[in-house]
Amino acid sequence: MILVHGLGNSKDRWLRDDRSSLRDSLLAAGIGVFAIDLRFHGERSGANDYQNPVFLTFGDSLFVRSRDMAIQST
Repeated sequence: MILVHGLGNSKDRWLRDDRSSLRDSLLAAGIGVFAIDLRFHGERSGANDYQNPVFLTFGDSLFVRSRDMAIQST
């Protein structure tokens, strides 16, 4: 299972004690887990000069197009 963090977090979120129950439950059930950092997050934040990824994501045209499609579908 691929574990993905929220907009303002990183893959390290899944290593913290407050998030370990989901990870540990999956592992106990024999389900492999893989945590990734999204673009501009965590270890990849060096590529964005350590700026807050929330602000970078909202400026990304793909995000804006996706958001607009979701708004128009409601």
